[in-house]
Amino acid sequence: FNLIGWGPIVSQKNDRHPTYVFVGSNGREVFINTFEFDIGSMQYFMRQDKCQLPSTGLVRQYNCSTIKEDLLYAGTQGGEIAIFNIFSKIYKGTVPVSSHGIWSLLTHGDSIFVGGGDGKVKKISVGVGGGWSVDSEVQLDGKVMSLTLSLDKKEVLCGTNAGTIFRLLASDLSYMIHSESHVSAITDINFGFSHNDKFATLDQAGWVKLWDSNDYSVSFKAQAKAEGCSIAIADDFTIFTGWSDGFIRCYDPQSGALLWHLPNAHRGKVTTVYADMNYILSGGEDCQVRVWTRQTHQLLLQLSGHSKPITKVLPDYTQPHLIHSCGMDKMITTFDLKQEKKVNGHMIKNGVLYDMSQRKDNEYELVTCGQGSPIYFWDCDEVEPVALIEYPYKVSTIQVSPKGKYIAFGTETNEIFIYDISDPNKFGFVARGIGHSGPVLKLKWSPDEKQIMSVSVDSTLCIWNFYGQIISEPIQFVQQQVSIQDK
Repeated sequence: FNLIGWGPIVSQKNDRHPTYVFVGSNGREVFINTFEFDIGSMQYFMRQDKCQLPSTGLVRQYNCSTIKEDLLYAGTQGGEIAIFNIFSKIYKGTVPVSSHGIWSLLTHGDSIFVGGGDGKVKKISVGVGGGWSVDSEVQLDGKVMSLTLSLDKKEVLCGTNAGTIFRLLASDLSYMIHSESHVSAITDINFGFSHNDKFATLDQAGWVKLWDSNDYSVSFKAQAKAEGCSIAIADDFTIFTGWSDGFIRCYDPQSGALLWHLPNAHRGKVTTVYADMNYILSGGEDCQVRVWTRQTHQLLLQLSGHSKPITKVLPDYTQPHLIHSCGMDKMITTFDLKQEKKVNGHMIKNGVLYDMSQRKDNEYELVTCGQGSPIYFWDCDEVEPVALIEYPYKVSTIQVSPKGKYIAFGTETNEIFIYDISDPNKFGFVARGIGHSGPVLKLKWSPDEKQIMSVSVDSTLCIWNFYGQIISEPIQFVQQQVSIQDK
């Protein structure tokens, strides 16, 4: 059924076993379904009757419905409300309301609230003589998919296909935003360098959103006509984004305005981006790592060393003139900006690499994750990895905590894991979190190391509070033994 709703309860025949009525539609026809209790067999039986429609001229697709007393109001894709009598099962009339279809309906007193495909919510009064009048209306973002009355009947909760939930006063439809979300896969997330309560997200539908973690509200949002791939926040909190159309776009965190853009920064997708006071780094589907000046946004260097798309680029933690990158060609490469050449490299034997981070202590090893290989720790002075964490499935994202004591990674099994890496000879399992219904694409630590944010293909953003202590044992398919190789 496209729509379903409960009708009035009839208790005239049997008070102990009343008759129940619910209505439904398979798209173009409306059915009245009656549950009646049979005393002989001591069970309910359902009878289905089709509503009578005019013989010609009324073919509609029904999207939603609401019931008031003995009348069924059904919203159509043509933007009309069709009215049916439930007990006589006949069509009574049609009232045009919206030009882009009706997707939600709600009755309250003598009023009907209508949610349209044009983003408008209308409050319509139904007079005693059958006259209809629009008392008030409001324009919202996206198609209005749901309307629900609050328990005190003073507010209407409204949800749109743009991922926004509104609170509307039932009296005059004045509104405020209750919450917002993404409606497509969230491809990246970033905190920046120093803000614990501000973070930015990017999704496949092209939305950039800056969030306030104090109340999880959206400070600003902007949209580009491309698929979002990567996002970074610079030291001055300027937001840098990489896109599927090859552009790098920069946004003002206060107004959300587009400050500038770099067209054709890469051929194909800009898969990874980084920015600070020194430079802008980007990696692309064209297998190139590029360095841009921060002030003028001019190309400073192009670094070649990969044969497949770049998946991560970042500067060295202690020597900013060293640039590390990894790609789907199984390579980890280090470039020296002073020498303008490749100075180091590693390679895994199997699989692909999806993300990379760097330790803040010990030997400042690079840490990589991917598919078909463990999580490896790489020392620049060693050819082979110096440590590993075994995990049998795809690990799509990884990050060492800001203080360097922990490492977190997200997987295709919809989970995140945290390990204590403070002891270089023994890594300790700390925690596992399950909150997504789809593979985790990216995760990030907050700068104060008290929270982890993770995003997924299921359009959800999970906020994890982290307290640091060991809370559980490793689950069975995660190998408890961590291999540490002698240097």
